[in-house]
Amino acid sequence: MNKLGIVLILTMVFLTASWVWMVSGSKQDPAPSKIPMTLSSQSDEKGDVAVKVTPISLEPGKQAKFEVVLDTHSVELIYHMVKISSLSDNQGNALNPVSWSGGLGGHHLKGELVFPPLKMDAKSIELFISGIDGFDRSFSWNI
Repeated sequence: MNKLGIVLILTMVFLTASWVWMVSGSKQDPAPSKIPMTLSSQSDEKGDVAVKVTPISLEPGKQAKFEVVLDTHSVELIYHMVKISSLSDNQGNALNPVSWSGGLGGHHLKGELVFPPLKMDAKSIELFISGIDGFDRSFSWNI
């Protein structure tokens, strides 16, 4: 084989490899998978009771769920969370809780506060808990 034949073969290999690389690189990635949104915990430590709220689920069209922790060393935690909590969105919709799993009484409570499904057009929400140790607590997130 002469030098011209070797150059032609090498050129064809290079062009074929370049074409394969361009074709495989031009394919669009499949639609990105829906990654669950992680929303941060928020705390409020007014008075003698610390309240920490962590969103569990804040997806439009689904029940809104929060983990709520109340902690104190001096106050009896006799708060009916379903009665003193509410949730509102940026559209002015207000929701009352449907359940609280954390019980009543003691110095340390932890439970899940559940609300009806959020409206599909909700972009932000505010959780309001009134009268914990004489203070109202407010927690808000963009969704």
